[in-house]
Amino acid sequence: MTWQTVLPITGYTREADLSTRVLARLEHWFIIEREVPGQHWSGRQLRIDAILRPREPQQWKNPNVALGVEFKRNTPGAYNVALKDATSMAAQAIDYTQTEWDGFGHISVFTCPGVMQWAGMDGHHADPREYAAVMYRHLLMQFGVGELVVKWGYGLTFHLGDQPIWNERQGVRHGKKWGLKPRVGSR
Repeated sequence: MTWQTVLPITGYTREADLSTRVLARLEHWFIIEREVPGQHWSGRQLRIDAILRPREPQQWKNPNVALGVEFKRNTPGAYNVALKDATSMAAQAIDYTQTEWDGFGHISVFTCPGVMQWAGMDGHHADPREYAAVMYRHLLMQFGVGELVVKWGYGLTFHLGDQPIWNERQGVRHGKKWGLKPRVGSR
């Protein structure tokens, strides 16, 4: 195993168990609000699993930063899920970046496990499928969608594209430089 290898998040048969375990690890660094309601631009009422605010916001470029997290149950054989399931998960996260969350406004959203990990693509190999995973991550980043994954040597890591925003071992990374608000229009 090499540093920064994305590790599978497995062993959870219920989404609630996954979220409880992951959020318990993060509560030392983040204030966590669960099941936050919001209104999508279409008028539909939505609910996100959790929104996290840093306990030390002065370390972040945007001291009012809030990170949304949407959990999905990782089922046996999740590395062979249908493309439809992975793209549906990504579309849901994009919808969530276009939602006005009560008390938070529009925020970046991180899927856990990561969409690409959930689909069985880790983006660190040279074959065309892995290249597609890297491109897909960067496309999602343009919508303000990232991933919350476990990385060897770094622990839980918030990622946008291929860039770490924050991890358990090093704390704030690109969150020091990026405001983490979804962008609209020209990029």
